[in-house]
Amino acid sequence: MSLTLNYFYSLTPREFDNILRGYIKKQEDAIKVQMTLARELELAVISPYLDEKDRHLTPQQYKPFSWEQPEKRKIKKRMTAKEHQEIWKKFDQQKNSKV
Repeated sequence: MSLTLNYFYSLTPREFDNILRGYIKKQEDAIKVQMTLARELELAVISPYLDEKDRHLTPQQYKPFSWEQPEKRKIKKRMTAKEHQEIWKKFDQQKNSKV
């Protein structure tokens, strides 16, 4: 990250966290570019040796990466009012038992 020592000590934890997250994202993006270029090169090298049906594969079909796949969102089940009441009842019991 190449932060000077004085600059590092002048940062608040939140500022440092933001810098760190940005640095990690920059590194991940660089790795994605390298892997994508390597996949393109790999496909170009092996394409003459593929079967006729596989010669027209796109790089994404040949070797899909996880970041190219659409995310599957999980739907959370909503809690009912009764479930909420039970949770709060347990919380109150624990709170009252400590007092």
